[in-house]
Amino acid sequence: MTLELTCCRFPIIPFSALSVRSVLSKNDVRKLRWRAPECHGGEERVRTARPQRWKLTLLALVLFGISFGYVEAAVVIYLRSLTEPVRARVYSQAAANNLFPLLTPEELHSQNQGKLWGVLKIELLREFATLVMLAAIALAVSRSRTEGVAAFAVAFGVWDLAFYAFLRLLIGWPASLFTWDLLFLLPVPWCGPVLAPAIVSVTMIGAGAVVLRNAGQHRATRMTRLQWLSIYMGGLIVVISFTWNYRRLLQARLPHTFPWPVFLLGEALGISGFVRGWLKTTRLRPSSGSASLDSDALTPAMK
Repeated sequence: MTLELTCCRFPIIPFSALSVRSVLSKNDVRKLRWRAPECHGGEERVRTARPQRWKLTLLALVLFGISFGYVEAAVVIYLRSLTEPVRARVYSQAAANNLFPLLTPEELHSQNQGKLWGVLKIELLREFATLVMLAAIALAVSRSRTEGVAAFAVAFGVWDLAFYAFLRLLIGWPASLFTWDLLFLLPVPWCGPVLAPAIVSVTMIGAGAVVLRNAGQHRATRMTRLQWLSIYMGGLIVVISFTWNYRRLLQARLPHTFPWPVFLLGEALGISGFVRGWLKTTRLRPSSGSASLDSDALTPAMK
């Protein structure tokens, strides 16, 4: 097999793969694969992998999350415009913009608002579709399972923070970080002070951005099964803290105190698992598929 190495300053030099291996060491051949010279404007230029790709990926996720957060805020404002007149009649003593206690199906029917129960069913499917959309953008920009989880974490975190920011900007809610919010409806109602999901979102954005940066710089964030278990168990405990009051919500009662110790335990467990994996980040060795070689470089790639 004959290979050709082209360069602007030298003529085309044909040589065999056998002669290359006899002259160059293994490290030289690896370097030749990884950084191939090409001609551009009469001068040599080194083609390397795109080190800024991870920044573009992160930017795309942030823009998606902000835009989707606005859409989510707009939907919530529309829903509140439908339910607040009914709440004002049923719970006349409740403060304005207070989401609790929740309206029950019986209360809706008593106010001749049975159609709102149908809207609630649509809302349940919309929340599921929201998760699917966040997962879809993560799949679109990732190249591995770890990158996919990281991209989902960034998109979810930005979406959640943007949602609260736009609600505050558009309708002045929440009044503070300790205002209670109805977070989710599947499979049971979730609730908690706004500060709690905000902390989760900041954690997810930070961890996801670190993993994406490492991948863009050819570094592997290696997680053992124990570390993944720590992360998932931490997430499960956080979810338990959010669903702590679900029975009271289903009974149209006000939520009780938020279980901050349980929430912080889940946060600490998840962060510790991630940090232990992050400390084991290693530099990946470049492979023949890491850099693109064209007709102006070394063709075909040596094996």
